[in-house]
Amino acid sequence: MKTKLETNELQGIPLVVQEKLLYEINNWNIELIFATSQHFSPIKQITVVLNKDIPETKRQELQESSWAKEVFEQFGVVVTFCKHIVFPFESDFHFTYLSLYLNPQFIIYSRKESSWGSLLQNFYTFSIRRQLLQLDNWVLEVKQKHEDYKVRFIDSLVKQKQFQAVLIMYVHIIRLYLHSVQSMLFPKSAFIFNSDVELLESIENNYPELSQIFVSDEIDKTYLFNLLNVDSNSETTIEENDLAKVESLCTSIIEQFEKGVNNFFTPRIEYLLSDLKGKQIFSKVEYEQFMLNAVIKRLLQSYRIDLIYLIESKVSNDSIEFLLFIVGTDIKIQMEQHMSTLIRNHFNQRVEITCLLHKNTWTERHGTKFLLFIYKHITDDNIVYSRTSKKHSKFILPVFELPEDIDSSYWQKDFWKLCQDNLESQWLQMDLFSCSTYQIGHVVQLGSIFKQLCLSFLYKKLNYVPHFASPRYLWKLVQWADRDYSNQLMSEEQSEALFYFLNTKLPYFPRQSTPVSTPMQEQYINTLHICNHFYNHLKELYTN
Repeated sequence: MKTKLETNELQGIPLVVQEKLLYEINNWNIELIFATSQHFSPIKQITVVLNKDIPETKRQELQESSWAKEVFEQFGVVVTFCKHIVFPFESDFHFTYLSLYLNPQFIIYSRKESSWGSLLQNFYTFSIRRQLLQLDNWVLEVKQKHEDYKVRFIDSLVKQKQFQAVLIMYVHIIRLYLHSVQSMLFPKSAFIFNSDVELLESIENNYPELSQIFVSDEIDKTYLFNLLNVDSNSETTIEENDLAKVESLCTSIIEQFEKGVNNFFTPRIEYLLSDLKGKQIFSKVEYEQFMLNAVIKRLLQSYRIDLIYLIESKVSNDSIEFLLFIVGTDIKIQMEQHMSTLIRNHFNQRVEITCLLHKNTWTERHGTKFLLFIYKHITDDNIVYSRTSKKHSKFILPVFELPEDIDSSYWQKDFWKLCQDNLESQWLQMDLFSCSTYQIGHVVQLGSIFKQLCLSFLYKKLNYVPHFASPRYLWKLVQWADRDYSNQLMSEEQSEALFYFLNTKLPYFPRQSTPVSTPMQEQYINTLHICNHFYNHLKELYTN
């Protein structure tokens, strides 16, 4: 459980939000904080569950604060301050909102490790079947309210020819459906729309599955918007022959309601809970361990593996990533891409693995070069799977038989000297200092330079280099080694463009030189700039 605010989960969230939340946390006003996943909501939401002892006046003060409104208006981020009290029961959350947005996976702060369990455990089911049954019952309940209004009020008002009252009742029914949809998307305490028309426009722009309930070929959008502006004080009048149009609109909404709600809720809850197989998960730590066990189980079904070590993991609202060190007699480095694809497809793109693959003889042959890495990561604490009880001790025995005076630091110096000589040699071969025009063959040398840079970076940061030199694979390891610097060096879009460029195929037969396209020349210059920045950073790392 996250007992501190995970600011990395708030990337893209205005700094003012982080500062305000930290202030309230330090004053012990907050029990839980959730950050919505983009998969579930195009509108970014920060849901804050307040301490049960916080008075309503304080909650209103926080919710109606100017900074919360400005954050929504300027950045489209909804920050809600909510109550959820078990006894006497009081909650700002509809069960659909709780199911989709308050799953333990989305916790970014918890005052105590038991906070989620004590507050929400009895209101959350991890069974997809029960979730969908709850949804069906709720849809029937909403429809029954509609029917009750019609039987109790509308039919008698029509007989009495009180058409203005009939109009108001039909508008009330439309709002019943609109506010039912709203309860799926926002807590009760969220006051971010000034009118029902604003709410409907937001649904139309952000939630296509739900907008089809109210906006379709059968519904006159302008007419619907006019109706939503009707209240008991409105001067809008209605005649008997207009009733059919209003009734037709309500009929269309009720017909689309069940379909739209199911289209929105069902795939999301299945995506959220399908991997758990009904198992109750009360924290991110439990979720991470459960998914790791599932990944290991799937790998063992396809490969003969002797040892698996967990080097690092990253859990976000949208996915979970594992960096695994895998050992086996039959393991080949070429299996890495197949393993990654296997896990990605098995878990519907929600789980990513990066594998460091080695045979059982790796420590015996190369251990002296990677002692710091081995002592830090290839340990009893990092083992997540061992085929037999003696596999681990046998694997690491060669490095513990080394003389005590072995100094692995000289390997770093020698490795950097070798890489630096190679890099500068290739730089000179390409005549990069005087030539900035792309020439055929440069892409091969740039690919080699980029790989040398990645390997040098990895050896400095992790005291490890893989036996596989794919640029994309090496870059994944660089991101694991230092996420901040990798983001600074290249964005995701820039890295994709670089790999596309490095994958350029050279002509099989020699041919006369042809003019280089402008995009190719631009990407060449960009790649030079990235490699040059990377090289200068490495020189600083190895100098200091």
